[in-house]
Amino acid sequence: MTPQEAELQVLLSEKEHADKQIGSYLELQLKLLAFLLGAGSAGLGFVFARGDQFLKPPEAAIVIIVICIAGCVLMLQSVVTYGVALGYIYYKKSILGPRLAELLQLPASPLLSVKSFGESPARFPVFLASSLLAIIHAVATTALLIYAARTATAPPWVFTGCWILLAVTIATEALLAYSMKKVGGS
Repeated sequence: MTPQEAELQVLLSEKEHADKQIGSYLELQLKLLAFLLGAGSAGLGFVFARGDQFLKPPEAAIVIIVICIAGCVLMLQSVVTYGVALGYIYYKKSILGPRLAELLQLPASPLLSVKSFGESPARFPVFLASSLLAIIHAVATTALLIYAARTATAPPWVFTGCWILLAVTIATEALLAYSMKKVGGS
């Protein structure tokens, strides 16, 4: 086996590994969001139940704070998940593709999925949906924290910590959106 053939085998193995990692991270992301929506909805159902109210306002505020923190943590984990997947996508686009093209003496990278997605009509709706998800999270968490602050007797540092966590989460989601644009675009 020539050195070029050996390198080609290694590169194809790395491509296969990257493909598996991207798929597994995106599957994990789907599971996280399903958990977030399910658990958050159930928790809010207990908080805002009518009739025989399950929770009185002070206890409801504590549940809301926990839901807000859990929501931020899950959104940050989503950023980690997408970020790692984007790292593998970037690796395929910037390292593997050009090296395969050079090794196989092709005029361009044979790995076209990132380039084709960047030029795809689906790119804008995906970017828009990701942005809207972040906005919905920010607005809903803000509304819940305002409600909790009006009904709770928790120390101010609790709410300050929640607002800081929300701000950091929003900033991190914005950085992810920027990264998605950079990796999927030019």
